[in-house]
Amino acid sequence: MKQKILVMDTETGGLEAGLHSLLQVGLLVCEDGRVLDELKVNIVEENISDYVVTDMAMTINGINLDTHTGYTKEEAVELIIAFVKKHFTKPAQTAGHNVGFDVSFVKMLFKAVGAVYDDVFSYRLLDTSSIARFLIFAGVIPNRGKLGDLANYFGIDFEESKLHDSLVDCHVTYQLLLAMGAMFPQSELAS
Repeated sequence: MKQKILVMDTETGGLEAGLHSLLQVGLLVCEDGRVLDELKVNIVEENISDYVVTDMAMTINGINLDTHTGYTKEEAVELIIAFVKKHFTKPAQTAGHNVGFDVSFVKMLFKAVGAVYDDVFSYRLLDTSSIARFLIFAGVIPNRGKLGDLANYFGIDFEESKLHDSLVDCHVTYQLLLAMGAMFPQSELAS
């Protein structure tokens, strides 16, 4: 992939962006098959009682709110904007696995602090989950849609126990994107 791309992943307290807490944002800047830079931002509330989470989400992401440290929403947005602007002169094209979910939470984060999401991130999204759904629909790959299952199918080396850390998921997602691109050897995706 010759085009520079920003891989995004989040860890959240649930499934609803307007309701549940955003706990972690991972960002990875990639180009030509290489990772150029990375950022992981843990987002904290002032009081533990301010978090809105579900038991299921917390079991999946493995985050312990008693020991969860990081940045306020305002500080997190400042870090994210500075990181993206360091690497992109225009709004960054964003990739991820089920990236629409992640984008919905990051948009709510930006809105909560009065920042403009569209000034930083492009509306154009590249979603490995959607690509996988197409490949499954076309009968090219077996019916496996979860990031870990797809990574295993494509032979990507990762530690399953480390998934659901936003930065780890970004790295696995980028490797998955490269592996999917390699299915089309005559395309620019494969190079």
